[in-house]
Formats: sequence, structure tokens, C-alpha cells
Amino acid sequence: QGGALMLCNHQSHLDPMLVGVTLRDRGMRAMARKSLLTSPWPVPWLLVHAFDSIMLEQGAADPGAMRAALKELHEGRLSVIFPEGTRSPDGTVRPFQRGVWLLIKRGGVPVIPMAVEGTGECWATGDRPRLGGRQMLIIGEPIDPSRLLELGPDEGLALLRRTIDALRLEARAEIRRRTRGSRPRPGPADGAL
Repeated sequence: QGGALMLCNHQSHLDPMLVGVTLRDRGMRAMARKSLLTSPWPVPWLLVHAFDSIMLEQGAADPGAMRAALKELHEGRLSVIFPEGTRSPDGTVRPFQRGVWLLIKRGGVPVIPMAVEGTGECWATGDRPRLGGRQMLIIGEPIDPSRLLELGPDEGLALLRRTIDALRLEARAEIRRRTRGSRPRPGPADGAL
């Protein structure tokens, strides 16, 4: 109950859908970069109409988007952030953008790590969606923001990145177990940070 900042790795356009279905009962809004509004259909429609996303100007200060996300948190809802800022081309967890630190600092709500795995094989960057893959989402334990603030931005974001990567690797191993090794295909995403 109450507001929480949900942080998730990003492999595919499928990630917001997987997260949205999982958190549908909690009234969540995700942040998405404005440049996605020029993507092929159905991405812009999904962002605006299905997910009511908070559109963010990537690579620049966007106080309006930050205020909207903080409002969601302070009103007891969930804000979902993909802190890598873009989809990973190989499934590994990329470095986090610093803007998420402002939400951790000013939000004053628990930070909940999540990890998706397998979505990149189903809809890789630059490809069309494919059938037959396996996806999984794992939600980790809430982290008190004061613990992260004590560590400072560099160490705090590094801890979150490692935590999300550990959850991703757990999901990857579980998909392999359930598919008897046929999914996901071996590659760079098999290694830890």
C-alpha cells in the first residue's frame, strides 16, 4: 500500500506491458521518453492511451515530468521507471541515468527493484515482435530510500543496478529450468555485472 518507486531493467517494448499487467491493480504510471511517440504503431498509442505514461525529455532536465512522477508517489500510487533510459541491445543491465536519483531523494517512498527477462528475445530493438519466447518478471523486496541516500548517488545507484541484475539472472535461470534449456538463448546476458 502507498506510493512506491518501481525500478526495472529494460529489454523491449514489451516491458511496460508485462509490468502494467503485473501492477494493474495498483494504479501505476510509467515514465517514457518523448521520442518514443514517433515509433511505429502501436507503441505511441500504448504509451498515451493504454498506459497514461509520463512523457520525459531524455537527456535534458524535465521538471514537469519529475513533478508528475512525484505527484503520483505522494498520492500513494506507483511510478515505474526504466532507469537505463533505453532498451538494452543484448539483455544486460546498462548503467542507470542519474535522473532517477532525484525521484529517490524527493519521493521519500520505498524503492522496489524489478527485473524482466526474455522480452528482448520476443521483441528485440529494431525487430518485429516474434512468437514463441518466454518472459518473466520478478519483483524484489522494497528498499528504504534512507538506506540509498546514506550511500550517496553513485553507490546507491550501483546497489540498485546490482540488485536488479541479480533478479534478472534469477528469472533467466528459472526460464531455462522451465524450458529445459531451450530459452533464453546463450549470450552476453548470461553474465552478472
